[in-house]
Amino acid sequence: MRRAINILRLGSGLILLAYVVTHLATHAVGLVSLGALQDVNGVFLGIWRSPPLYWVVPACLLVHVVLALVGVCGRRTLRSTRGQAAQLVLGLLIPLLLLPHIAATRGMLVVHGVTIGYRHLFLSGLGSTLALTWSIVALVWSHACLGMHLLLRLKTWYPRAAPLLHAGVLLLPVLACLGTLNGGRDAVRAAHNPEWLAKAFADTPGPTTIDAETREMATSWIQIYLGAVGLALLGRAGARVWRRQQRPIQIHYAGGRTARVPAGTTVLEASWIAGVSHASVCGGKGRCSTCRVRVIAGGDALPEPTPQEQRVLQRIGAPPNVRLGCQLKPKASLHVVPVLGTATPADGFARPRHVAGVEQEVAVMFADLRGFTGLAEKKLPYDVVYILNQYFEHMGEAICANGGVIDKFIGDGIMAIFGIGRSSREGTRAALRATLAMAEGLAVLNERLAAELPDPLRMGIGLHSGPAIIGHVGYRTNTSLTAIGDTTNTASRLEAMTKELNCELVVSQNVIEGSGWAFTALPTEIVRVRGKDEPLHVHPFRKIADLRLGAATPAEFGSAAEL
Repeated sequence: MRRAINILRLGSGLILLAYVVTHLATHAVGLVSLGALQDVNGVFLGIWRSPPLYWVVPACLLVHVVLALVGVCGRRTLRSTRGQAAQLVLGLLIPLLLLPHIAATRGMLVVHGVTIGYRHLFLSGLGSTLALTWSIVALVWSHACLGMHLLLRLKTWYPRAAPLLHAGVLLLPVLACLGTLNGGRDAVRAAHNPEWLAKAFADTPGPTTIDAETREMATSWIQIYLGAVGLALLGRAGARVWRRQQRPIQIHYAGGRTARVPAGTTVLEASWIAGVSHASVCGGKGRCSTCRVRVIAGGDALPEPTPQEQRVLQRIGAPPNVRLGCQLKPKASLHVVPVLGTATPADGFARPRHVAGVEQEVAVMFADLRGFTGLAEKKLPYDVVYILNQYFEHMGEAICANGGVIDKFIGDGIMAIFGIGRSSREGTRAALRATLAMAEGLAVLNERLAAELPDPLRMGIGLHSGPAIIGHVGYRTNTSLTAIGDTTNTASRLEAMTKELNCELVVSQNVIEGSGWAFTALPTEIVRVRGKDEPLHVHPFRKIADLRLGAATPAEFGSAAEL
């Protein structure tokens, strides 16, 4: 039912938007002349007042307003996002200005069979007509564009198209207002000619008659509308009184906050009622997923997700204990934690499952330049940054070309993850290939910077594979995909161990076995890694290139030239 109402609201809104766009385009023709405006208006009216569409626009307007009032009546709290609140307020104000305009055009057509043109409106009072027109444009266009923005910003293509769309949003109403002004000035100048004035109103009542007859009609319509708004508010107040009689439930949040609300209240509404910060990009329409919560306790008694909620949860790869706050209506008390403190539209885009936080087998690499601190002390700051950027560029290309993800740059070090969203075998093989490609890239870089460096750059690399938690971690916009767990710590320890073992590469036995490749005569050490109880079998390579020599089939590695 709720989905059908949303579709009906969106459909009626889109039809009204199409009407408004063509209406504003007609107004813009007034920049040419009043005659052109009248001619184009005749075409515009011929389309929208044709038999298939004659009652479509009034019906859509009525449906849109009624659904808005029903929504106000059904809301458990008037608190909402700023965008949603602005759209609602603008929408409720529109009929107060639009009804007099409708009475002067459609009302006269229905009651008297008279088509009111721009000449009549302009000569009824140019100043008041322009003020009314521009006020209607400002309200209607702002309401429509805000609604489309709230809808489209959840689309992945919207950020790219936004500059062009925003230009159109600003240009069309400006041209429409200027066209109205120019057409009105033409009408006032032409009215000084008695022959033109007599011809203009030969078959229709004059401006004074129109104004007198439509004022009473518009007043009645506004009174009916204000009465409907009052009934909606009374209905909402009555619903609140009834809900207060029901047995309340408690929704507990992290930090000790608790919301006492009637059963059937959504978790998002409970957060708004209790003043708990809760992200919601789409305003609670179940489209963006940014209001999702992690259920800590009480999940056994929750209703099953609706098909709409299930689709959104599957899109973001949410685990079973994560639900949408705007769709979840608990019937018993529960403990929840909002997943996002703040959110942007991008947080609602479809993403791979691992972004939500999953545990999987990956290979983790730590790489670090040797002796770079001493080198940096002898170089100018610009030279240091230049050399580091060149190093990161070559290493980054080698890592990314082999399917790795650069987690972070740490000083002159690099952390990379291999195998995200792939099998553990693919991850370990990609890490080994990337290691050889990095060595080849470093050789190329040393040759290029030979005149800049007293000694060639050297690096140490540690590789380990195993289970790790993969997910986006950070604060607000400063987040990145990372791997958390013992596997990451061990890989870091192995990189540090290259200094102790006087080698360029230390690879754990997990990586060698996980690759599925055959190796012969590998150097082996049994070492103890800080933080681990059991000793670890590792393979130190004095030169990274020796890794290829230890393989039974070296061609399996590929080469940097082939990437």
